[in-house]
Amino acid sequence: MAPERDKRSCHPTRAARVATLRRHLDRARRWATWRAGQRLLALPLAVYANRTFLGGPAVPPPETPESPWVFTEQQRLLERSEQRLQSIEGKGPGLATVCAVVAAAIGVAISLTWKDDTTLSRLLLGLSAAYAVMSLAAPIKLVGPIERSTITAAQLAEIASSPAPEANLGRQCAQAAADNDRSALRLSNLQAASRNDFVAAAVLFVAWAVSTLLTV
Repeated sequence: MAPERDKRSCHPTRAARVATLRRHLDRARRWATWRAGQRLLALPLAVYANRTFLGGPAVPPPETPESPWVFTEQQRLLERSEQRLQSIEGKGPGLATVCAVVAAAIGVAISLTWKDDTTLSRLLLGLSAAYAVMSLAAPIKLVGPIERSTITAAQLAEIASSPAPEANLGRQCAQAAADNDRSALRLSNLQAASRNDFVAAAVLFVAWAVSTLLTV
């Protein structure tokens, strides 16, 4: 006759359930804190992420076999990376215009109503102005031309005299594409931060306007 199983071994103890619940709550708290930070401190977090995780040079591309189709794909990698940078570059002027209009409206509101505003209205307007200024960081950077990696004439001349020019050119294309992709990721982080700061500035500005109308 088989021995009876201890029923307690089939179920977690109370301490184990509490520990599991605490782990889940801690993960939820960290996730909520990170999401709140992305909304409230978008620009500082983007700058921190770019400097900490994307500050160094791009990782060298892996070694690939010397084949015509590999060389073709390496060239296409470079072309696609330049197109991504061009797309980000094209969004700069429009984003800068929208953010500048909101910042100008907030500046006019401060100059006209700051003396007569309540403490709450001044707080809302001051926070709105701070977010409006931060929202201009990425657009100002994107207004000018973006530096990108490519293959120069000097590099082509040097590669042409190498033992395996086609393979070396393919590696150079892959490395330039990796550098461009890293630059695109850094700029995308700043762009996302600018959008979050713009939304925060607009929401706070609307809240200031509502509070001002209610106190009239």
